Amino acid sequence: MSELSKEKIFDRVVKYYLTSSDFNGYPFRDLVSEFETSANEARDIVAELIQCDAVTIVTSHESNPYIKRFADPPKEKQVEFLADSDLEHTCLYPSRVRLQEEVKPKVYTGRPFKLELALGEPQLAFRVFDLSVLEFYRNDPRYWYSSDDVSGSISVHPAYQKQMPNPDHVLLSTFGFAYDANSNRAVAVFLRYLADLSPEHQQVWQGRRLNGKYSLHPDYIRSAVFGEVHESLPVCEAFLEELKVINEVCVLIGRPYLFRNDFRDGRKPKGFGFLIRPTLAEYSTFIHLLDK
Repeated sequence: MSELSKEKIFDRVVKYYLTSSDFNGYPFRDLVSEFETSANEARDIVAELIQCDAVTIVTSHESNPYIKRFADPPKEKQVEFLADSDLEHTCLYPSRVRLQEEVKPKVYTGRPFKLELALGEPQLAFRVFDLSVLEFYRNDPRYWYSSDDVSGSISVHPAYQKQMPNPDHVLLSTFGFAYDANSNRAVAVFLRYLADLSPEHQQVWQGRRLNGKYSLHPDYIRSAVFGEVHESLPVCEAFLEELKVINEVCVLIGRPYLFRNDFRDGRKPKGFGFLIRPTLAEYSTFIHLLDK
């Protein structure tokens, strides 16, 4: 296959990646059909494109090869995967090196996190932010805000949905927490979800962004990345579980509920969680809520 054909394949991979709905990979099976070649010949040319840093691949060894969830393995490992992958479920992605040349940052003005994905960052790469970024949503009654010691979510309250301008229709189906070497807590969000925010709200988060090395809470990795159940229960969740258990004991001994509301509908009292700011006012508010 000629060098010109290699460039045509690369151009097709770039176009597919940048115009797809979710920075998707170009399926290997489409390469075979569109370029009218055999699977073996296509595999050889893809291996060459990997070696010269033009493309990377996600193979059937991944649960979802149609998005790049994690960082690229070494080139040699990719070629090894390619050799025994199910080619029906293998996808090509432009390399980060080549995307630096292809992507026009002006297209993503005001959307720094979408730009990062366009430049080839994996979708489950996370960024960390000062805890104060959560105040904007926690204190605004137009949003449903839920959080515990491990994770949380933010969405628009249905009662305000029609009244809010479109840029404020925020949905973060999940965010977690991360810690630096000194156990300082920060908010952590995967690029996959940050990129879906409006430009206005991407700027809100960008303004609270932290640098430095942080590690995700291990229980958040288990639940958000691998779909596993938490190994432990956050202390505020455990407190509410105790209320439910005590009410259930009351029923068993023929007595009315001791607690009028044990929050078994899953919605915690607003503000019942760890402190976002280490201030006396926030501490006093939490203690008053706990007393009630």
